[in-house]
Formats: sequence, C-alpha cells, structure tokens
Amino acid sequence: RFPDWVEIYNSADHALNLDGVSMSNRPDKVKFIFPAIILQPGERLVIFCDGTNRNQLGHPLHAKFKLSSTRSAVYLFDTAGRVITSLQVPTLNMDEVYALMPGNEYAITEAYTPGYPNTQEGHEAYMASYAVEQGALVINELMAAARSGLRDEDGELSDWIELHNRSDKMIPLSGLFLSDNPQRPSKWPFPEDAYIGPGGYYLVFASGKDRPNPGGYPHTNFSLAAEGETVILANRVGQLLDRVTYETLPADHSYGRIPGTDQWQVYTVATPGAENSELGQALAERYLRAQNPTGVIITELMSSNDSIQAISGQPPSDWVELTNTSDQVHDMSGWGLSDNINWPRKWRFPQGVSIWPGESKIILLDKSKEPGSNAAQLHASFALKRAGGEVMTLSDPDGRVLDRIILPEIPTNISYGRTAGQDGFFYYDVPTPGAPNAQGFAGFAARPEMSIPGGLYQQDFVLTLTAQEGAQVRYTLDGSIPTLTTGHAYQGPIPVNSTCVVRARAFLPGLQPSEPVTATYVMKTYYTMPVVCLTADPDELWNPKTGMYATGEGIDLNQYKYIPFKNPTPTYRTHGKIQRPGYAEMFSIDGSHTYFSQGVTFGLIG
Repeated sequence: RFPDWVEIYNSADHALNLDGVSMSNRPDKVKFIFPAIILQPGERLVIFCDGTNRNQLGHPLHAKFKLSSTRSAVYLFDTAGRVITSLQVPTLNMDEVYALMPGNEYAITEAYTPGYPNTQEGHEAYMASYAVEQGALVINELMAAARSGLRDEDGELSDWIELHNRSDKMIPLSGLFLSDNPQRPSKWPFPEDAYIGPGGYYLVFASGKDRPNPGGYPHTNFSLAAEGETVILANRVGQLLDRVTYETLPADHSYGRIPGTDQWQVYTVATPGAENSELGQALAERYLRAQNPTGVIITELMSSNDSIQAISGQPPSDWVELTNTSDQVHDMSGWGLSDNINWPRKWRFPQGVSIWPGESKIILLDKSKEPGSNAAQLHASFALKRAGGEVMTLSDPDGRVLDRIILPEIPTNISYGRTAGQDGFFYYDVPTPGAPNAQGFAGFAARPEMSIPGGLYQQDFVLTLTAQEGAQVRYTLDGSIPTLTTGHAYQGPIPVNSTCVVRARAFLPGLQPSEPVTATYVMKTYYTMPVVCLTADPDELWNPKTGMYATGEGIDLNQYKYIPFKNPTPTYRTHGKIQRPGYAEMFSIDGSHTYFSQGVTFGLIG
C-alpha cells in the first residue's frame, strides 16, 4: 500500500522559503515542520503522510500523521503558528484525490498527479515517469550475513541488494523504492540521480545507515535478517516490480537468481555487481584478493591424506599452504586460521612467525594438542572434512578475513587450491606442499544415479542409470571400477534377475571421471540375519603380484605339503594384510532397511 500524501504548490511569482513552516491534520497541533526548502514559482512539493517524521533536507518528506478516507483536513501554518491555508477533504475512494483543478476549483478525480500539474496531461506524465517494463528490472542477488568481500566506505562489511537491468535500455531509478516490509513498499527511495544501464547491475548496501553516498554505493535505511524475510522493489504508487522471499542464509552465502531464469538458489560465492555465474565468481575472487593488503593467500590444501608428508618427518595429515605473493615480509603473529568463517581466529599463529616474499608456509591441520606452540613447525587445532562444506579462512589479528576458500568434497590424496596466473580453483592429483602447484583440473564429473538402491529383492526388475548432460556412463557387473576402456557403455535399462553388483561411473570431457557408485542386488534369497555385502575390484584380490589372495606367478599350491611356506613366498604372504579400498553394504533381513552403504578399506587379519 502506498502512503497518503499532500502536495503543496507555489502559485506566487517569487520563491518561498519554507524553513519553519509547518503542517498538520488538526488546527490545534503542529505535526510536521518543513526544513529550509526554497520552493520556486510554479514548483510543487509532495509530503508523504504515513505516520513517520522525516524532514531531512534532500530526502523525501514524511509527516507524522495520516489522512482518513472518510473526511479529513490539512492545515498549513506560518512560522508563528498561524494558519496560512487549510483544506477540508471529502470522503475519497481508493486511488481518488481531491485536487485544485484548472479554473481554481477543487474536485475529486482519479487522475492523480503528485509533483505534476493537475491535468490529464500531468497524470499521463506522472504515470510515464515511473513506468518500468514488467520483468525488465529485477532483484538479482542479496547478501544477509557478510563475513568477507565487499566493504563500504567505512571499511565495514554490510548486507547488500543487487538489481539487474534485463533490458537494452537505461532505466532511471529515481521514484523507485526498496523495502523489507510488504506493508511499507516505499520504505527507502533510490537517490534522485540513480540509474542502471542496459544489461547492468546496481548495488545497494542494506546497512541501515541511510546514505545517498554520491560516487559510491548508496545505503538503505534497513538491514537484512539472516533468518529470512521479504525484499520488495516498488514504484512510487506502491506497485510491485519485483519481490523475493528467502529463508535462513548461511554466513557469507548469497541468495541469487539463476542466470536466464526466474529460479533462485543459495550461492557459496557471492557475485556483487556481476552475473551469478563462474565468470562472476572469478571476478569476485579477484576483488577479494585485491582487497587483501598483505598479498598472503591460501594456495593449496588437503582434507583427506594418507600418503603425503607435507612436513618432513611428520605423518600424513590434513594441511594448508599459504604463499606470500607480495614483496614484503609479513609478521603473522596473532593471525588466524579457521575452517569456520564465523570464527576466523579459531587457531592463531604463535609469536615470531613471519612469511617472506615468495615463501610458501605449511600448517598441519592435525588437531594438535599443542597447537601453535612451535613457530618453526606449525600445527593447528583442527582438521578438515573430506566431504567439504567448510570455509578455510585466513584472517589478520583483528579477525578481518584476508582470504578464504570454500571447500568442496576432495577425494583422498587429492589436493585443492589455486594455479598461478589462472582464475578459479583446481584439484591436483600430484600435491605439491611448499612448491608451486602443477597443472590442475577443474573437477570431477557428477556421480551417476541408480533408479533402484541396493538391497534384497524377490522380483526381477530393470535398472536405469542417469547422469549429467553430456556425460558418458560406463558400468561393470564383476566388482571392478569402470574406466573408459573397461566395462560396458550404458545404452539402456539393465535387466536384473540374479544376484549381482553394479558399479557405474560417469565420464565428461574436461573433467576427471566421477567417483564410482556401487549397489549390490541380492535376488530371490531369504536370510535369517542381516546381510552384509563387500565389493572390491578383482585386481585388488587376484593380481598375481599384489593381490590380497594371490599365490603368485608360477606357484602351484598343490606342490607344497605345508602352508605357509617361504621359498618361494606366495603373494598373499607379502601383500595380504595391506588395506584395500572397497564398498560395504548392510541390509535388514526383509530388505526394508539399509543400515549402511559406503566406501571402506579392508584387510586380512591373522
């Protein structure tokens, strides 16, 4: 609903100073005092009567009273409190106004003209002044709990709202409003000279500071709630141009429109002032690095490591590598490292730690019981999750985030980080702690999906495999992991009529193969206890040189009277107890429940 309003008009042939002039809806009590506004001859001034008192020069004026639709009055007082003029307003219907018409008579009309002559031409000019093609101007992205990135002119992080012009024409923003209250769509007006170019973006800090901030991003008079609310874009008559409702947003995540659609999603990397795409995210990362005054950045890390010694003499563990890309030595005493952006100084660098130009420094993320006690060998108090979802942050002694990496799922013995001279983040199958990162790859194809989960079944069925667009799916039925040259190319539903294990994998150009998906189908069999299925690649079991159960090439067990024997030594004696990767599932007796279905490692005992 748009608020009530009153328009005053200077009909004199000279300018009028309104400083100290007042207005009210009753004759015995002043409710609004004008600021030092000079009203030129023939000029009109609109005052919103919405029950709030705002009379700041250069801003829309709001009086602390409302008008009744069933007869009301308006009084204008001089600086001495004497009535200059008054108007008795009759009963008005929705969107009707009581206006001084040509001929100097008041009349009820639907041709409202705030700020324009009270004529049909004035009404048309007014309507044209705020007309925006439906869908051309939209709310495109918002941030409700910033922890890094864009800062305002005070150096502070702030909520923000981004608009996008989807048309090929410039759109003036004067006369448009943003609000977080559906009952008050005109809560905050855009600056008078604001506009958004064709295909452009316009950013507003939702800080509550209420500043026009010429030359920078303006500030609204409200902020956003991370717990969720509704944001509205409206014109001067309260007509909605766009509206978005969001639920609770994680810290440092934005809520944005998927490009080319009207669908919304949560983004782990916000893109203020740019499109919500990989290109926009690359620009956001450049901006974050540009705002880092130290030049010390996170260049590589591991979240699941059982083979790489990041520091000589130390067992494999999670680790992170920091590199000083500047030409200055930086004292890192008191700096913070964390896996939680809401707690940027979860672990603090001890006194005496410095990083030299070009140096790469390794910190072991091994949940050390004495973290930070040795400046020469750094151990942090936390570790990372292989499944991802955390945010690795580096912060200064004040807790200001200097750099951060949002962690995806990172497979065992694969590292993740930055490649010098390239935008974005990459995976590395050859981790290089303390040295420049080699050529990485962009990621992994998404796992294919199976239409029917593993379990116990009494009837035949057909199994369907689906994968992301453009991916090739290959599958096996012998427990082996499919490759581009092994297994079967999926070309249609797979009939399942006897017990089998299906392992499938997706392949997509430009990406590494997906993690395999595994499902065991136990068919037409009854059990009296839960069923456990263990799947392993046959090569892990029977490879003549390394297999867990292999005897070895040229060895015939029937030739030996006693087992074990040492000359020759069978393969299973030397390799049998090495842990192997596999996949384990456990099903209830009747097949109605899966207790677990996950990757495992296994080995022989005894």
